Amino acid sequence: MRATARSVWSLIVTLGPLSLQAQEAKVESQLLLPPEPGMQYAISPRGLHVAGVVLRGSRQVLVYDGTDGPRFDQVLDLNTRGGGGKVSWSDDGSRYAYHGKLGQEYIVIVDGKEVARGPWSPDLQAQGRTPVWELGFSPGSKHWYLITETMTPGRTNYRMLLDGVPGPLSQQVVSPLWSPDGEHHTYIQKIDPGTTPQVRYALIVDGKPAPYLAGDMQWTGDSKHLITKRPIAGANEEVLADGQPLMRVPGGVQLTMAPVGPGMLGRAMATFEGGARGNFLLVGNRKAVGSECTNTGGLDAVYMSPDGKHYAARCAMTFMYIDGKKGQEYPEGISHLVWTADGRPVYSGRTNQRAFMIIGDQESNAYSWILDATPTTREEQQRAAAMPKPAVVRGTHVAYIARPNANDGMATVVVVDGKAMPSVAASEVSLSPDGTRFAYLSGRPATFVTVDGTAYDKAAVEPGIGRVGFQGTIHWSPDGKHVAWITAAPSTGVMLDGKLLPTPRMTRFAHFTATGHLVYLARGEGAEHQVYLDGKRVLTLPQNLSLENEADIYWRFGEDGSVSFVAQDNEGMKRFRIVPN
Repeated sequence: MRATARSVWSLIVTLGPLSLQAQEAKVESQLLLPPEPGMQYAISPRGLHVAGVVLRGSRQVLVYDGTDGPRFDQVLDLNTRGGGGKVSWSDDGSRYAYHGKLGQEYIVIVDGKEVARGPWSPDLQAQGRTPVWELGFSPGSKHWYLITETMTPGRTNYRMLLDGVPGPLSQQVVSPLWSPDGEHHTYIQKIDPGTTPQVRYALIVDGKPAPYLAGDMQWTGDSKHLITKRPIAGANEEVLADGQPLMRVPGGVQLTMAPVGPGMLGRAMATFEGGARGNFLLVGNRKAVGSECTNTGGLDAVYMSPDGKHYAARCAMTFMYIDGKKGQEYPEGISHLVWTADGRPVYSGRTNQRAFMIIGDQESNAYSWILDATPTTREEQQRAAAMPKPAVVRGTHVAYIARPNANDGMATVVVVDGKAMPSVAASEVSLSPDGTRFAYLSGRPATFVTVDGTAYDKAAVEPGIGRVGFQGTIHWSPDGKHVAWITAAPSTGVMLDGKLLPTPRMTRFAHFTATGHLVYLARGEGAEHQVYLDGKRVLTLPQNLSLENEADIYWRFGEDGSVSFVAQDNEGMKRFRIVPN
C-alpha cells in the first residue's frame, strides 16, 4: 500500500503568566514515515524532511515525506569510498537525491524525478560497486551533479554531469571545486588514450576545457574569477587570473582569497639578504613593504575582515603585520586574530613572561595568561584546534578571560570592553548579539552564571557544549533583552533572566526563537523527551537522540518565530512545528 502523509493536526495549549508575552502555543504535526520493519531513515539538515527506505513486496522504495518514490531492486548506498548513507541532501535540506538498481541499470532520482540512468558494468557488479561515484548539490543548492565511474579494459573512467549535462571523460577521479555562489566549477581532467604512453591533462572550467593548463585552483570571494598557478623556469611560480598572467613569484606563493570581492593575500617564499629564508606578504600582486618574516615558522596565518577591507598576517611567534604596518613584537607567542565591526584587530601576545591583549593599537594590562575563547557553535569547535579565538567579539565590543597570577590557577579576570572583573575559575564569556550585555561562567567547585555583573550563585550549571547541541552554555534572545542557561543543581531546569523554569530531569537543549520565545528540551520522568515553550510543556515524545545530540543541525528556527524538527513518536516519524502565539 502506498504510504501517504496524513493530514496536519493542531493542538492549542493555554499557558499561564510568563515573563515573555506568549499566552498560548500551537503545535502542528505531520506523519512523514509510518514505522516499517527494518526501516532505514535519514533526516534532512534543518529538520524539515525525512527519507526512509522500506520494502514494498519484494522491492525497495525510498519514501520522502510520506510519498513513495519508484520501486527498485535495491536502493543503493552513496559514496562507495566510505559509506555515505542512502540520501544526499543539499546544504539547506530543501533538496534530496539518491539512486537505485533496477535490472542491469542504475537510476538517479533528484527531488523525486528520474534525471539519469545508465548500464551497470559487469566489472563494477563483480566488485559490488555502484557506478555512481558521487551525487550531490552545489553550494546554494541550485544545481545537482553526478559523477559516474565506468570501467573499460585497462582503465577506469569518470564523468561529471551538472543538471544532466555531461562533461568530458576523465581517467582520474573528477573532484569539482565550486565557486562560493555555486554557479561555477573547475577540476583537472586526465586524458589517457590507452594506446600510447602519452598522458595529457586539461583544466575544465564549467564543463569545458580551458585554453590553458594550470592547477591549484581557487575562486575569488565574489565567484567571478578563477585563480590558478603553474610552475615556470627557475623554481618559480606564475599566478593566473582567468588564464591571464597576474604575477610571477620566486619560490612559490600560498594564496588566500578575501571573503567578499576579488581581493587576495599571498605568502611568498624568499631568500633575504644574508641568505636567510623566509616569507613576505603579497596584497593582490604587490609586495607588502615591511612584511618580511625570517622566523622558521614564516607567515603561518593570514586574516581578512568579513567585509574584505582589512587584512593581517602573522609572523609565527613574532609579530602581526596589519593593514600595511608591522606591529609590536611578542617573541614568546602570538595568538590568532579576529576583527571588530569597525575594523580593529584583536589578538594576544606574550613577552617577558606576560600576556597582553591588543585591540586596535591599544595594549591591555599585563596578565599571566589569556585564555582562548570557548567555541559556541559546531563550526567554531571544528576550527578551534587549528585557529582558536583569543576573544569574543560582537560588533565593536570585545570580551575575554585572563589569569592575573601564574601561581593561582583559580584566580581569573573577565574583561569586557576594557572593564576588568575579578572572578574564580571563569571558563566562558558571552556577549549579547549587539554586544551591549555580557554574561560569564565562574566558580569552583560549582559553576555559576554572572549576568551584567549580577551573580546567580544559587543555581549551578554544567559548562560544556556537547550535550546542548553545540549551542554554548549561555543563550541570548535575538534582541538581547533576555538571557537563559541550563541549570543542574539544586534543581534541574532553565534559568530565564535569573528565574528558574523547572524540568523533571536534566535539560538537554535551549534556544530562543526569532521572536524571543524560549524553547527547550528535557528528559521526562521515563524514557521520553519533553519540549517546553516559555516555561510550559507543549509536547512529549519518546526519546530521540537526534533531538538533543544534533540539535544545531536538525532544529530549524524560522524567521516567523516557529520551531520545526523531525522526531519519532508512537505513530512514526513526524514533522513537528511549534508556533508561539
